[in-house]
Amino acid sequence: MTVPEVEAKWLKALRADPELREWAIGEMKIWSAEGSALMKAHKKSLEVLEMTSEPDWNIVRNGFRLHPPKLPKEIEAKLDARFREKMKSLS
Repeated sequence: MTVPEVEAKWLKALRADPELREWAIGEMKIWSAEGSALMKAHKKSLEVLEMTSEPDWNIVRNGFRLHPPKLPKEIEAKLDARFREKMKSLS
């Protein structure tokens, strides 16, 4: 993340050169689309987490992408252990 003054300078520099401007526009459109898709995935994950009853996992798995936040090591280890246990029970 950049401070607004620095960001404005970058935008001015990109706008000043037609080739860089076109490249930046293309990249920003890609990033925007990816960001929108990621936000949709986060919203779907939040809906599943907030459900009061067990969801229909066949529906949830359709198009499901989870991007969890960076976790403290002890929580990550606990989740890894639970995931391994779940995978063993499914085998």
